[in-house]
Amino acid sequence: MPSVAYIDIKANSTHPLAASLVNASFSGAVDAFNALYQHLFSLPHYHFLIAEIEGHPVGFVAWKEGGLHKPDDFLPEMPQGADLNLVKYFMGTVKAHKAGLGIDGLAELEVMSVSPEQQRKGVGSALLKAVLKESDKTWKKIYVRSSVEGRGLYAKFGWIVTGTLSIDLKKFGQEPYINWDMIREVGEENK
Repeated sequence: MPSVAYIDIKANSTHPLAASLVNASFSGAVDAFNALYQHLFSLPHYHFLIAEIEGHPVGFVAWKEGGLHKPDDFLPEMPQGADLNLVKYFMGTVKAHKAGLGIDGLAELEVMSVSPEQQRKGVGSALLKAVLKESDKTWKKIYVRSSVEGRGLYAKFGWIVTGTLSIDLKKFGQEPYINWDMIREVGEENK
């Protein structure tokens, strides 16, 4: 799991939470991400797929099966010096936003990260194709909360923007962080 944590941190270095943790302690950030992914990996309704080139991990994707699952509020130990108020505010805002979307029971693409040196080389597309091959057999819809960087790739694979989440981070000295709610319905070509 450390490779997965490292890839996620490097791929999302501008994300407010990743940046806050890394600014406090890079090794502490890796430990926090590693603990989160170990926790998700232990849950039976989560799935991971890791892309490798010549035996080295270069990207990964994690998704949650559709259906109703027990709420999971796991939060790993944060590195000393991390802005815990930012973490709690950000996570609370995302949780409240998702609660109002009516997506309970949908499959969800939780995270997809590709190492920066392998981005725009087909790794993300290959990971998505593998996930969709499985998800299209089982669920009618799959949700993703996309960053600006991922939005075009998700659209290419049939996700449609259904809403926007702009998290106001002014009180933390940062610009708003914008994500898009996207849903993909299984099309005839995917059945």
